[in-house]
Amino acid sequence: MSADSVDDNRRLAKKKRFNFHLLADPELTVIDLFGFRHQGAGITGNDIARPAVLIANKTGQITWIAATSNWRVRVRPETILKQTEGFN
Repeated sequence: MSADSVDDNRRLAKKKRFNFHLLADPELTVIDLFGFRHQGAGITGNDIARPAVLIANKTGQITWIAATSNWRVRVRPETILKQTEGFN
């Protein structure tokens, strides 16, 4: 989910040939619900979403959250995979 518009996300997905949807939250409504707003961190000083990974189980309960305070830092894939061990 990003603070970018639907059109911006659509262009990015097409350019990168993503085979999944990107979620747009330009008003930062859901981003704020999770406390992931990174104030003034955008290239032009705008508010953006902090990088975050949420893992939910089969019932939709969030079982793990990792969020960083630096938009350049991402959770390592092996860390995410370790958190999903045992999922069917």
